[in-house]
Amino acid sequence: MRVSIITGGGSGIGAAVARRLAKRDESLMLHGQGADAAGLERLKAVAADCQRAGADVAWHTGDLAQAGTAFELVGATRKAFGSIDAIVHAAGYADRRSFTQLPRASLERSFAVMATAFHELAAAALPDLTRGPQGRVVAISSFAATGSRLRRPIRDRRRPRPRSRCWSAVWRSSLQARAPRPMS
Repeated sequence: MRVSIITGGGSGIGAAVARRLAKRDESLMLHGQGADAAGLERLKAVAADCQRAGADVAWHTGDLAQAGTAFELVGATRKAFGSIDAIVHAAGYADRRSFTQLPRASLERSFAVMATAFHELAAAALPDLTRGPQGRVVAISSFAATGSRLRRPIRDRRRPRPRSRCWSAVWRSSLQARAPRPMS
């Protein structure tokens, strides 16, 4: 049985990943901020969908921008299901003000939720993830949701425009990043 933590599991990409992974012999710990009743209901609805698909599901709430929350999530997952095999970190935070109006505190919160919490999750689960060759960590983040747009894209005119403005990395249990081949 594979045990996976999915942050941002109540909506968006996190919810889609949870539903995609949900099947027999899968244990899913879904995480959502739980800041309001509507968000908590969305998280519970995704959990119910995953249970109907045959997965063993639990959910946990907390603010990943706060130190220790990711560590608590790893502990709750181990208590519910045992050793962790995979983390999908899809939690995010977006302040939708324009680029010039975006306050430093909002940018710091974005980094705390997306980057700092990712580090805390991976570090706390590292003993489980490295116990064999099957440990997986996927981090999904974007500032595209902020709505901050520049009038013209900034790019080096001497280099050809990339086919995709997105990149990703596959993290193995050794936590060494490998960039995939360019999309064709």
